[in-house]
Amino acid sequence: MRQIANLSYRKTGCQPVLHKETFVENKFAAIKEKNFELFRQEFEEQRTIGRALPVQVWLETTTRCNLNCRMCPRRYGPPHTGSDMPLDVFKRVEEALFPTLKHVELQGWGEPLFAENFEAFYDSACRHGVRVSFITNGTLLTRAWLERFVRDDVGLMISVDGATNDTMRYVRGITLDRVEEAIRRYNEIKTAVTTSRSNLHIVFVAMRRNLEELPALIERAAKEWRAASLLAVHLQRAGLPPEMRDEHLSTDPDRADAVFVESFQLARQLGLTLELPPLFGKRVRGEDAAAARAMAAEAEKQSYHYCGLGLFRSSDQRNPYPNRCPDPWLKSYVEVNGNVRPCCAYGRVFGNLARQPFGDIWNGPLYRRLRRKIHSGVPPLLCRECNVIYGIAGGNPDSLLAQLGPVDRAIVAAQRAKRRYHLWRERQK
Repeated sequence: MRQIANLSYRKTGCQPVLHKETFVENKFAAIKEKNFELFRQEFEEQRTIGRALPVQVWLETTTRCNLNCRMCPRRYGPPHTGSDMPLDVFKRVEEALFPTLKHVELQGWGEPLFAENFEAFYDSACRHGVRVSFITNGTLLTRAWLERFVRDDVGLMISVDGATNDTMRYVRGITLDRVEEAIRRYNEIKTAVTTSRSNLHIVFVAMRRNLEELPALIERAAKEWRAASLLAVHLQRAGLPPEMRDEHLSTDPDRADAVFVESFQLARQLGLTLELPPLFGKRVRGEDAAAARAMAAEAEKQSYHYCGLGLFRSSDQRNPYPNRCPDPWLKSYVEVNGNVRPCCAYGRVFGNLARQPFGDIWNGPLYRRLRRKIHSGVPPLLCRECNVIYGIAGGNPDSLLAQLGPVDRAIVAAQRAKRRYHLWRERQK
């Protein structure tokens, strides 16, 4: 079996502080830790059949949302009214996984707090000592919910895609003032509960329209909002409509790198933890080159999986991809209807909980094939195109794809042609 280089399992200051239940002894603690250690072993050995169950699960609590954000697949994908995860689907996940689960992301293609059964999901996670996180647009954060999140030490993640009302209206259709109202209310409640370890995290989808506002947003997050961290991510390129494709920062890499370097230096001065995608690196010189090296060093120290896990670097010099992704061994994504996928970005369904026990899906042929292929010379196309920083492409798939040799580029072209064919076949049905 191939070994994974530079394995690191650590907890860092940028990791959200979550449920109190995870910091005290509970009847599930020993089971969870044993499962976690088994995951570590099986990932290091790259086993295709796992005895460990997922350490993390994304639960798509709802596909409904009260906003219509410009970059969201709900806006430009197939029209649908949305739906909520039924309790019977959730119960299958709860019974199969919650005793061993460390972290649950109550998140999908919708606003989590819009879900009809969100409170039931949240309460169950508390009872089982499972860490909870989710990203919210901030519009449904009532005082009652904020009081619970502060009391339960939840790391609150709020999407903010601009430092002005005009930009927020363009991207999300709401004003920044509306989100700031929820942030002020959260800080007011947290100040009154002096024992709370809850903290605030800002999530920023970077695009050409809002890029220049990132430094101003960092300053506001640090000075006014008392945020613990800010996470900046690229647009997910796959499936973007024509009017949004030019918004991707790969269309202006030099400007993106310059703003990222400026933002990194500002965040360091202000003491704000900033998670950025890797630089495109086309014209990074002088002081900017030194900052880029500091950014890379900082990325090595950060935690990306809510379980104290850092980056997993590849030791295979022949492999052009810098990282080894733990997701096929670490997590699953469960859609509202019970469909199971390996992560939020992987479009293929591996099974359905209404028809199969979870274990049959987890060690079924599609999961086994993914574990075998993801770190091979021919990884799946969706993994090549992934923009997550701990994915195999290190958060910058465009630069990696551009550096591939002619044989690998031909393989990628064939993979994309195959995908186009399957999409065409789906449309003909």
